[in-house]
Amino acid sequence: MVSKSQSAVPVPGKKARVTNYSQQEILVLCDYVRGHRELLFGKAGHCSQKVEQRKQRHWEEAARTIRAAGGADRPWKRLRKKWVDLKVLANKYNNNKKATGNILSKICSKKFAQRSNRYPLTCIQVE
Repeated sequence: MVSKSQSAVPVPGKKARVTNYSQQEILVLCDYVRGHRELLFGKAGHCSQKVEQRKQRHWEEAARTIRAAGGADRPWKRLRKKWVDLKVLANKYNNNKKATGNILSKICSKKFAQRSNRYPLTCIQVE
């Protein structure tokens, strides 16, 4: 058994956990996406491979921006997944705010209120 003062030895074959996103990292991600929304999510034209490469370059730039702001070193695919997850969470939150009368909406609103301390849902503009 490992005590709290000793560090655990990494087990071979197991992936190391990535640190959680800090609120600062999420805010920087929100600011970057707000400023580059069309480049990150724009529709593909007749040459979709080039468009996807352009989107990847901008997500890589977002990763560098977050790293420069003091964030962890994360691959661009994780940042894109985090943005999608934040957007889903914001949609659920906004839809739940509109619900009235049922007990499920009251329970869910408590759950989202607890999460709102961790995630700044107001930075995501749901369309």
